[in-house]
Amino acid sequence: MSWTTLPDIVLVGHSLGGAVVVDFASRALLGAAVLGYAVLDVVEGSAMEALGHMEAYLSNRPSTFPSLASAIEWQ
Repeated sequence: MSWTTLPDIVLVGHSLGGAVVVDFASRALLGAAVLGYAVLDVVEGSAMEALGHMEAYLSNRPSTFPSLASAIEWQ
């Protein structure tokens, strides 16, 4: 984005995204740019377990789909 400094950020995650937000926020990689975060409807244990499989899942997904219907079907 060619920013010289990070803008103010609010991280928001739902379900597994909530676990990702918690993990990311705990690392403090964005420093003072993070004003806050919201975690909605997270199931901590199962969501954190799923993070370990997420890289394999994402690396095996198709990069494109011939149609919206085929993307929905794959999902």
